[in-house]
Amino acid sequence: VTNTTAVNSGQAIDVLLTGLTNPGALSPGNIQVSVGGVTLPALSITQVGSSNVYDVQFDLSAAVPSGSQTLIVYVNGESSTAATLTVAAAASTSGS
Repeated sequence: VTNTTAVNSGQAIDVLLTGLTNPGALSPGNIQVSVGGVTLPALSITQVGSSNVYDVQFDLSAAVPSGSQTLIVYVNGESSTAATLTVAAAASTSGS
């Protein structure tokens, strides 16, 4: 996913983290993701190979507004650098 590719509500999103100061203390319970001001829990965190890169996965909630949104990952209360995530508008349904 890039800031020019829209993501959809309910979609699983992977974010790569680098430069963590205490990676030994990582668990989904001490990681939160904020997208457009909506706080979302991390579903999993996995080290990528033997590097200092970690893959955090979360589901994008329908509560996140569509459009260009700020994404921040919080690890033990410390925030990452902000990134941009483009959220697709929800599909509209029409009845007769």
